Amino acid sequence: MDKLVSIIVPVYKVEKYLNKCVDSILDQSYQNIEVILVDDGSPDNSGKLCDEYVTNQRVKVIHQKNMGLSGARNTGIENSTGDYLMFIDSDDYIDKDMVKYLVKKSFETNTDIVVCDYYDVINEEINKNHYPETEFIVNGKAKFEHLFDEYAVVTVIACNKLYRRNVFDGVRYPVGKINEDEYVIAELLDKADSVCYSLKPLYYYVRQRDTSITNTYNDRLFEYELAFNNRRDFFLQKNMPDMADLTDYENTLLTINKIKEYIQMSDNPDKVLVSDKLHKVEIMINQLAANNHLSIKRNIKVWRYKHLPALYNRKIRKWLDNE
Repeated sequence: MDKLVSIIVPVYKVEKYLNKCVDSILDQSYQNIEVILVDDGSPDNSGKLCDEYVTNQRVKVIHQKNMGLSGARNTGIENSTGDYLMFIDSDDYIDKDMVKYLVKKSFETNTDIVVCDYYDVINEEINKNHYPETEFIVNGKAKFEHLFDEYAVVTVIACNKLYRRNVFDGVRYPVGKINEDEYVIAELLDKADSVCYSLKPLYYYVRQRDTSITNTYNDRLFEYELAFNNRRDFFLQKNMPDMADLTDYENTLLTINKIKEYIQMSDNPDKVLVSDKLHKVEIMINQLAANNHLSIKRNIKVWRYKHLPALYNRKIRKWLDNE
């Protein structure tokens, strides 16, 4: 069970948090690790803090021009040598037994990806984890079904997992995109023969409060659509139209919520943008209503939205008409 685990840490403007993150990795009870710190052109002192760790033989430091989170993760993958891969965001930290626990589960279950739960940390307060500490294994088509149920979040995010290296053969994060986890997760699940969900909370996700509403609530709020479209196309290529329709269904519901959030929170919401997004929602609802791939419950919701659009668009239409 002494396989080498490569832990990839993209670093950008995290001088306040970096030491706690890296120290939590180096203090792991599982010692056979390499830590790859990718300084992604950080303008603060994060790069210098990375260099302070090079005296540790388990640490590699790579400095590169800014390529974003995806580019930094890809650089880490390409410079890693481990049998397993993990990703840790540089403002987060992990339980001292996280690596040991996940490697042990991978051996016990002979699975290619092991998923754990996480805590939210807000203003240094550790909040309750999200799931009971249950454990189950999925393979075949069931690997994809958890993208659309109560386990969707732990399924999609990158940093709560241990991956066998071969899962990333031919798969890289899309540079220049946000929602990068959403882009690749279907491909990674497809590469894995089986996935173990062992939902013990071992990762500490530190949420930073962004007080700049103007910066947060702009048209980038809707960029997840590109990732969903990419996932739908993947499922269609794999001849899985039911999964493609589920992707469109989730995309539709999320877009409705994001339109309302954008109107409410943006300092200067764009009427043309809102009208365009609402039109796309209407098209997707009509397309979904024409298929037979959704569950009865989801089909009923689509039927209601198609024939009683005020159920979802009344407030949006009211805002558009008053502008």
